[in-house]
Order: sequence, then structure tokens, then C-alpha cells
Amino acid sequence: MGDLQNWASGWTDWNLAVNVQGGPNWVGNYVDAPIIVSNTSDEFYKQPMFYAMGHFSKFLQPGAQRVDLTTTATSQDFFESVGFVTADNKNVVVLDNRQAIDTYTISLTDKQTGKILTFDMEPRSIATVVWNQ
Repeated sequence: MGDLQNWASGWTDWNLAVNVQGGPNWVGNYVDAPIIVSNTSDEFYKQPMFYAMGHFSKFLQPGAQRVDLTTTATSQDFFESVGFVTADNKNVVVLDNRQAIDTYTISLTDKQTGKILTFDMEPRSIATVVWNQ
């Protein structure tokens, strides 16, 4: 999310799928991935990153533009957010609460309409909010 907050135009993970050892990899740099594929059975396992990526790939299509967000979060170390306007004029905000203990109460204010959406984010959760512009 940090890359997108700083105006990156896209993001790609090192590998989308690896085996249970974290490979294959030509340099022996065994890693985690959004999908782990079993070497011994017809199974695969969706890791947390798979679902995190879905918050972006499902709601952001080519042509979406990153927009500034103003936050009053007191702990930027544990809470991140990034906003976009899509080509079909929808507002999309992705929020990430990496805190292991605290629940955050979130209030999103649309500056154009003045409407406010308030909800709670549980510890270690990601949320995507979409509304018409």
C-alpha cells in the first residue's frame, strides 16, 4: 500500500504462486506467495496476501486515479489508507489495520457531498469502501 500512497502506477508481487518450499526460484531465494501449491496433491492454499491483493484487483481497474486522503490516524505505523477514483466515477478507499490489538473507529467524509460513513475496523483487518462520486 505504501507504494501506491507514493504515486506508483502499479505493483507486482515477486511470485503469485510457489510450491510448499517457496520455490522454484533460479537464485534459491525461497519466498512466500499469495498462493502455495502442493507438490504431492491437487491442492493449493490461499495465503493472506491473496485476499489482500483482492482489495485492489477487484475494485481498481485500469484508468483508476490515485487521490489524496487526509487522515487523522495517530499511529501511521499500524494504519494505512489509500484512495482512488475509478474510470466510472466511483470512489474507492482501501484501509489496512495492522494493529494486533486495537480496533479503530473509522470515519470517511466525502468532501463533495459532506456524507460521512463510520465503521469499526478490527485488529489485523483490511477493508475496501466503494461509493458513487
